[in-house]
Amino acid sequence: MVDTARSGGIDASRHAAVLEAVAFAAERLSLAADWHEAADGVLERMGLAAGVSRAYVIENHSDDQRRLLGTMRHEWCAPGVESQFGNPSLDASAWGEGFSRWAALHARGEPVVAHVADLPEHERPEFEAQGVRSIAEHPIFVGDEWWGAIGFDDCEGERPWSSELDALRAAATVIGAAVSRHRVEHERWRAERRWQQVVEHIPAVTLHRHRGRSRRRAHGIREPADPRGARLRAGAVPGRSEPRLQEP
Repeated sequence: MVDTARSGGIDASRHAAVLEAVAFAAERLSLAADWHEAADGVLERMGLAAGVSRAYVIENHSDDQRRLLGTMRHEWCAPGVESQFGNPSLDASAWGEGFSRWAALHARGEPVVAHVADLPEHERPEFEAQGVRSIAEHPIFVGDEWWGAIGFDDCEGERPWSSELDALRAAATVIGAAVSRHRVEHERWRAERRWQQVVEHIPAVTLHRHRGRSRRRAHGIREPADPRGARLRAGAVPGRSEPRLQEP
């Protein structure tokens, strides 16, 4: 009876810590200019709150053959837990090579929650090599696109996942929103940059008076003469400001 009460107290305390970690993640990711800058701190806070061994983010991308790959972009590890950065299975690894089942589930918006011992036989070796006993992984979507995944590893035992799953789902939503916002801002910056380059390359126009006639030159292009025979100072850009006219 005492053990049950104690266990319930621990679960309640962990649940509260997880909720605070999710709130922290939402705030940090919404304020960061680039979500990558906040990702490590978010994973650390969530990993500590959930009491897991690892927390990580995987991003999808494609290779020249258009195969869907996954690469771990961010990771937090508890003290004494080996990092998996540099692990070939987490660096541009094809989902279709051993984890097509996971890819199909994630693409439908479904998480993978399991004890490694209960996984299909061909999926176990990689996790066993990493020392993982239990895993929970939730897909991240950007709009309708399956962008990647966020997950927890437990290397100590077969964990009965509970509130941690809600935290993963919430964190996946927040990260997806941050990535979407970053894309929009990047596209806006690119559009502004392209427009700036166009404006900077508009040729300067000069009007010359030649034997009582005026003609306009703009990088060798002739246009009808200005009837006033005026000279437009170099550097003026038509359409942007009122031209400054100087009588000869």
